[in-house]
Amino acid sequence: MTIAHILESHNWRRRKDLVDKVFTPDAEFWHPFFIVRSRHEILGIYQLWAANNVKINVTYDRVVPDSANNVVVVDLLETVRVWWLPLTWFGIPINIILHTVFDVEETPEGYIYTRQEVSPLPPNLHVNA
Repeated sequence: MTIAHILESHNWRRRKDLVDKVFTPDAEFWHPFFIVRSRHEILGIYQLWAANNVKINVTYDRVVPDSANNVVVVDLLETVRVWWLPLTWFGIPINIILHTVFDVEETPEGYIYTRQEVSPLPPNLHVNA
């Protein structure tokens, strides 16, 4: 099972195990509205997001690892159906275009995320709009 499948699913235990595996204990999550500074708080963000969305689909437009700078850049389209918005009852999806940068650190087991920064991607830069 891929990281995307786990994050899109509503399996709370798998999501916790994934966050514990791929984020350092002091990892940061930078969002346009808030910053959290621990793996535990990052898990809370992912859990809250999943709880508020009955269906989450992610399409990755670009994934670019930059080992020289220890970052991975991801551009994606996230399609959600939020349970508390009336439009979603009619099957109208909400599309969110995001640009995400992960800072990574090499460990004996592979790379682990130390920071995730999310920002909206301007529509004209979106590859598969």
